[in-house]
Amino acid sequence: MTVMSGALSCTTLEVLFPGAEAADRERLLRAAAAVDAACISGQPVWQWFPGHPVFPGADGPGVSEILLAEIPLYDADSDWLGLEFTVEWTKDGELNACVAVGVQCLCEANHGTHYVDTLNVPVGGETPLGDAFEAAAAQLIGWLAGAHDPEWWRNQAPLPSPVVE
Repeated sequence: MTVMSGALSCTTLEVLFPGAEAADRERLLRAAAAVDAACISGQPVWQWFPGHPVFPGADGPGVSEILLAEIPLYDADSDWLGLEFTVEWTKDGELNACVAVGVQCLCEANHGTHYVDTLNVPVGGETPLGDAFEAAAAQLIGWLAGAHDPEWWRNQAPLPSPVVE
């Protein structure tokens, strides 16, 4: 699987989203630039998967991401918090723009990551790719302006807190 990375403006969106209108692709670039500008700790690294612009089929391997950005918000004291932004295929063959807040799992059985807040914006029907991407970007920018403390997010879920020794 080929993965490319860099600023989203470095990719050829026509290859990743061959069915999207030129205006929608421009909206993606503007929304991604707004996300980049809202990041306090530097621009996120966008990753794209040139082999995924076509739906892999319902029997394909898990979620097929086309675009991905991971934005770390906190990583210290054996704890972490981050945001994810993906455009992916659903099992039904529809595109979905998704943003999520992930915190480190502190459960007795380690689940890795808990997604404590998510927004999924399906593409199709009345929602073109540009609308879905802009809605997801707006939610992500809102989270960037909010709490960067993993404990605050765990309390919202509610999830276990770190053990204090």
